[in-house]
Amino acid sequence: MTGALTRLGVHRIPVPVPFPEAGGPANVYVIEEKDGGVALFDAGIGTKEGRDALHAGLDELGISTGELRRIFELLLAGPLTPAELAPKVFPQAREHQLYLTLSEVLGNLEVLEAQRRVARSERQGRIYFEAV
Repeated sequence: MTGALTRLGVHRIPVPVPFPEAGGPANVYVIEEKDGGVALFDAGIGTKEGRDALHAGLDELGISTGELRRIFELLLAGPLTPAELAPKVFPQAREHQLYLTLSEVLGNLEVLEAQRRVARSERQGRIYFEAV
């Protein structure tokens, strides 16, 4: 199955989780986009070990985190909340699926924030992200 996914431009990176109840690593899926960028699906848990495993997996695939473009490019137009980004990134998602899309957007934002490509700020009780 992994070979079939790879041929479709989908790559799996196992990342550790900090609690044994999970039963093993989480799988981050790196999805190649038509424009040459990539998106992360289920970006893992933001521990040091998780980030290290994600970056090592991306390095092994020869993929730069600079290729996380879609969300970054949306933020070039100005600051947005994750809830404002989710329907732009996943325009086909139905209303009852938005919480899932929000989780995926947040995972990608955390990676971009760790790279210092985006900055987080709070205004009137809302968290905004903007391109740096």
